[in-house]
Amino acid sequence: MRVINMAVKALEGDSKSLYEELALLGAKHAAINNMKIEYFKIIKEAILMTWGRLIYEEFTDDVRNAWGHVLDEIVGIMGVGCLIFEEEEEKILEEQEKNDNIQEFITSSNDYQQNYKKQNKKSRLSVATVSKEELDQIYPNCK
Repeated sequence: MRVINMAVKALEGDSKSLYEELALLGAKHAAINNMKIEYFKIIKEAILMTWGRLIYEEFTDDVRNAWGHVLDEIVGIMGVGCLIFEEEEEKILEEQEKNDNIQEFITSSNDYQQNYKKQNKKSRLSVATVSKEELDQIYPNCK
């Protein structure tokens, strides 16, 4: 009901802050798991139906249509907030995936470097890996 009060006050002037507030509210709703923009229209219809039952004869077709337009604006702006949230969330997820890929590359690169160093150590000549004949040939060159 706070949003509806804000919408009524916005009719008197401050529609910019209402737009920002509704877009933010839409973004908050988009963060709810399995939330769909179509649900806002269901809420709109539920509000109109509830008011129709509470007010009876005073809730004429003209009153219903007028409030329907106000609620359409509210739902529309909240829908924009949902879409903005979803776009930003997708950008963040893409960026996170890039960072994960970079980290995976760095990790695999480090693993490769470590394996390369181990293999090089194994392939270097040492007293343990050289036969006596090879050692006899190398030793005179070391003097």
